[in-house]
Amino acid sequence: MLSPLAALPLDEARRNSEAITRALRALRCADPEGGGCLYESAHDLPDWRKAYWGASSSRLETIKTRYDPHGLFRVRHGVGTAERSLDHTSARLTLARPTGKFHA
Repeated sequence: MLSPLAALPLDEARRNSEAITRALRALRCADPEGGGCLYESAHDLPDWRKAYWGASSSRLETIKTRYDPHGLFRVRHGVGTAERSLDHTSARLTLARPTGKFHA
């Protein structure tokens, strides 16, 4: 996975990543129900649906399914990707559990 931190020396990239993690933790403490995202989705964010979409998550997934039933428009941690996973070796998004509706 490519990252803006990839061009930095490893120690500096780790320090920057840890600083970002601390800042995000502080923001979550200040507003636990708040949402928002960085330019790159956090691959290790445990409850990314709530963090990125908040209370609108279910409604947005319903709309996504209605207008894109075959999952043509998809990104990691995007609306409607709960049943999908990212293959980091090929950068392909595939179904975590096949439903017969979508083919990567």
